[in-house]
Amino acid sequence: DDVNENYAREVMELHTLGVNGGYSEEDIITLARIFTGWGFCKAAQFEDTNFCFLPQRHDPSQKVFLSKLIPAGGMEQGELALDLLAHRPATAQHISYRLAQYFLTDQPPDRLVERMAATFLKTDGDIRAVLANLFDSAEFWDDNYLNSKFKSPYQFIMSAVRATGLDVKNPRPLGAILQQLGMRLYGCITPDGYKNTEAIWLSPYAMTRRLDWVSVLATGRLPLESDPPPLGVTPSPLAHAPIPFDPLLTTLGKQISHKTQQIAQSVPPPLKAAAVLGSPEFMYR
Repeated sequence: DDVNENYAREVMELHTLGVNGGYSEEDIITLARIFTGWGFCKAAQFEDTNFCFLPQRHDPSQKVFLSKLIPAGGMEQGELALDLLAHRPATAQHISYRLAQYFLTDQPPDRLVERMAATFLKTDGDIRAVLANLFDSAEFWDDNYLNSKFKSPYQFIMSAVRATGLDVKNPRPLGAILQQLGMRLYGCITPDGYKNTEAIWLSPYAMTRRLDWVSVLATGRLPLESDPPPLGVTPSPLAHAPIPFDPLLTTLGKQISHKTQQIAQSVPPPLKAAAVLGSPEFMYR
């Protein structure tokens, strides 16, 4: 009952080789057997749990994983399997793609991913070196990729609050809007984490909620700078001063287009900052 094929599949599909990483159903079953006995145990002197290996629950037999022989043994079988996964070209390709997708664009160019993967293999999986390869690349500095990433709800909310310069003492309203936008903090149900692509987060409902929220933020109706009032006490209708337009525009600099600035200048003063924070340019990073 300690064989967890689902976990073994996730290790290969999500965190190492990728969906088409060249493994078989038999490899999944074998990795699950390799990981038997791995788990978390509550330490006697602590209330939290820590990793532990229970040899009595482990299948110690010799195994063949990814066409490689895993000698009979204990916890070292799992360590050897992880080493095999880490050194596979498919792992280098998968991790490099995900990094380029996060930092550059939803569909990163193959040539860039291939160079990053080569660095991954050459440096024995040094993520710092892989990222240096990405950040030094011509693609990373190509204007065609500038502001091509649609902000996730977390990135959008945090960047908006930072741009305003508000001193946040009450983060509860931020947690509430993140939940409404489908990105509850530490609340991802699936083991692969929240996605970071435009197709996931761009929708009519999401845009409506974002625009409503920046209107509340810009007009001073979001209680971020003070703790919520006690129960039974009516909160002030103005939680903070409206966000001034000119300092906001100075903060964001060239990110906001001349067209958006003209539109913002034409709306009533309380909504000028909302027009900037809700603009198409601000939705991207």
